[in-house]
Amino acid sequence: MATSDHRTLPAERSEQLPGASFPDDVVSMLRLALDGLPGRQQSAIRMAMVERLAMPNIAARLGISSAEVMDAMRDGLTTLRDVLAVVDPDTAALGQASGSDGAHT
Repeated sequence: MATSDHRTLPAERSEQLPGASFPDDVVSMLRLALDGLPGRQQSAIRMAMVERLAMPNIAARLGISSAEVMDAMRDGLTTLRDVLAVVDPDTAALGQASGSDGAHT
C-alpha cells in the first residue's frame, strides 16, 4: 500500500523546485533519468527548469544556438517522458495527446 509520505526535493548542486513535494521513489527516478541524459540535453534542461534561465542565456552558456538548445531540450524531455511512461503509463498518453511521438527530422 502506498503511503502519502512526501518530502521536499532536496537541494543537490543547487537544484530545488520551489514548493515542490514528491515521493522519494519519484525523486530518485527523475534524478537517475536526468543524470542518464547526454550532457547537452541534461545541461539545457537543468538550466531551464532548475536555474530558470531564458533560452538565449542557455544558448550563450552552452555556446550553441537557441535552435540547438530547443532540440536538446525536446530530445531530453522526450526521453524523460518515455522513462516516466515505464512507471506511469498515463504519462505516455500525455505525449500522444500533445502530438509528440518522439520522431523528429
